[in-house]
Amino acid sequence: NLGDSVYLEIQKEFKFSQNEQLNKKVEEVGFKLIKELENANIMEWSFKVIENDTIINAFAIPGGKICVFTGLLQVLENDDELAVVMGHEIAHVIARHGAERLSHLLLVKLGETLLETLLKKEKEKTIEIAKIAYGIVTEIGVLLPFSRIHEEEADYLGLILMAKAGYKVESAIPFWEKIEKKAISFPKILEFLSTHPSYETRIKNIKNWIPQIKSKYAKRQNNEQREATQEGIPIVPFWKLEKIPKEVYLPKPDYPKEAFKKGYEGEVIVEALIDVDGNVIDVRILKSSGYFELDRAATESAKKARFTPGMINNTPVRTWISIPYKFRVK
Repeated sequence: NLGDSVYLEIQKEFKFSQNEQLNKKVEEVGFKLIKELENANIMEWSFKVIENDTIINAFAIPGGKICVFTGLLQVLENDDELAVVMGHEIAHVIARHGAERLSHLLLVKLGETLLETLLKKEKEKTIEIAKIAYGIVTEIGVLLPFSRIHEEEADYLGLILMAKAGYKVESAIPFWEKIEKKAISFPKILEFLSTHPSYETRIKNIKNWIPQIKSKYAKRQNNEQREATQEGIPIVPFWKLEKIPKEVYLPKPDYPKEAFKKGYEGEVIVEALIDVDGNVIDVRILKSSGYFELDRAATESAKKARFTPGMINNTPVRTWISIPYKFRVK
């Protein structure tokens, strides 16, 4: 599998971030968007952070492996802007843009040779071409777009995923405006962009699409994670906290005997809303194990958990946190 081969090379070439807070945030937003896909197998997707503050980029490898550089995360101001990035990359995967561009580049560079043959005889060259096809280009240091059609499709599909997941699609406008300003600092990218859609065109398209997408796809209920307040106490994104919630009590999930008989194994990630007293006041499944019994046991455990509250300026605030549960029959 070429996608797996490329991913192995990426793991050798780059340092993956060990920042638990950043990794949880990227996974949180990524899996929330994935849940809006029809017939999506959550277990096939993964979201990673690469440690490099000088690269303002993100890329997707066919098969559902998406990586974001810390340099891009530093540009983002909130979860909604992160959802713009993640939705865009997820859209490239589900629309198979990387595979299309790879086919074109292989034809241009190596002729009409079977991919299996290339992997055996010219593996290194094939992987390098695949990295370009998937948008994994680092020497320029900023986001490299696909073709005009691919980029427009990814923008449009990404906005739909954002709206369905409850994120603010309007955040795409200031995000791309910031990326445009970053691009001006790199003359190489301006030359490359001369054959691709301009940021002015992209932003104009997004502005035209927003009313239609919001009308058709946006969730009607208030999105508690971003907008709602309870008695004047805001909900603050996990990654903006000065002090993150610490586990005080987390009961062991009461897995049913049936799970042991069937040999279930997997991971459940529960998202919990922590109030100013450290109580869990709301829960939802962020990543399903694929087994109802395991998901329910993890959810019930999370409801009974206690944490220290999240803090900003020595003031307790409400926040959503992710609680992972791993289950395996020995």
